[in-house]
Amino acid sequence: MKKIILVFFIVATLLSCSKRIARPPVKGIVRDSITNLPLENVGIETWDEKSGKYVSETATNKNGEFYLSKIDYNDLSFGVEAPSQIFDLKIHDIKYRIKTIKENSKYGFSGDTIFYNVKLIPLQ
Repeated sequence: MKKIILVFFIVATLLSCSKRIARPPVKGIVRDSITNLPLENVGIETWDEKSGKYVSETATNKNGEFYLSKIDYNDLSFGVEAPSQIFDLKIHDIKYRIKTIKENSKYGFSGDTIFYNVKLIPLQ
């Protein structure tokens, strides 16, 4: 009986472990807010908690599209609820106002891709 309880405890513990996601996959399209045309070579940066700065990650292609792959933490989370998570995106081009997007998740992020349709406002 003790072995059955021990095996049950070990299995339950292993099943409750999950790899934490720092940022889910993110993709989107960046357009001009007036013309609605896609914008090429717009910088996409994300906040790096370790350095405390934004880090360049990618730029939009000729169709205004960008993609950021998922980032996992190196540690495992025990239990059913993951802790809350936050990530920031800074989208910028020299001819447009900077757009910052902050994404919060009270119980951690899933592996689902987040999509943004971003419209940048031209500088006057």
